Amino acid sequence: MKVFGTLALSVLVAATSAALLAWLSVWPVQPAGLAVASVQAGAAPCTAPPQFTTGFQRDPNGVLPDAEGFAFKGVSWIETRLCQAGRLTLEVQGREAGDEKPRLHVFLNSREIARIDAAVQRQTLELALPEAGLLRLAYLNDYYRSEVRSAVLEEIRLVGAPCTGVKAVQLPPNTGERWAAATVFTSHATLTVQPCSAGQLQFKAVGRSGAGRFPVLTIEQGGRLIKTLHAGAMRQLVRVPVGEQPLSITLTNPYFKELADRNLFIRRWRFQPVATSP
Repeated sequence: MKVFGTLALSVLVAATSAALLAWLSVWPVQPAGLAVASVQAGAAPCTAPPQFTTGFQRDPNGVLPDAEGFAFKGVSWIETRLCQAGRLTLEVQGREAGDEKPRLHVFLNSREIARIDAAVQRQTLELALPEAGLLRLAYLNDYYRSEVRSAVLEEIRLVGAPCTGVKAVQLPPNTGERWAAATVFTSHATLTVQPCSAGQLQFKAVGRSGAGRFPVLTIEQGGRLIKTLHAGAMRQLVRVPVGEQPLSITLTNPYFKELADRNLFIRRWRFQPVATSP
């Protein structure tokens, strides 16, 4: 699942795509830092007919098989090892975003043999594959934008008390493991906090606007509202007197809107082997 804000994601994607293209052109050297769950040089014998498997995906579910073929939702590629030369027929379809069509790169034994921009309407491609070897179909120019209203609470602790510890009883979705260092609210979820004693709950809060409004959080204890917090763009220090009972912190006005999502689909494919001269 893609969840990004309105940052300059196109710059990051362009850099990633360039790096992956450079690596693909010098296969079989493994790319640094990339967990490529796939065949390597000399591994995984060919199959007839060829069967595609996931070679790489930058994010989970970046490429998924579906009823008709494969859906590329993020930077990823599929691959197979050909037993012989042949002709590959593909039906491809794209979803344009960011003023650019999704692009299919075709690599055979590290050499790029085709680069196709996929239109909204299905198009049929016929690709000549002159030799056996490793075939990769790659989608590298992914693009995604969304607008998310969110709040971040940092350094949650007690002050003015014999102890400073607080414990999370329940974390909202999309919250990191180190909740005491930074707890991220992006949906209508509640963070339940257990103070170690009575005192002042202290944390730093900062918000990100969505649809022109900043996040609003409520802090309740014992069924009573003790504070309404407007988390603005400037980080603020918040102190709230609390008792020993568990307290609840809730984002009351979540907002999410998908703005753009570029995807590529291989609807059907067929491989026709071709005999080569001895």
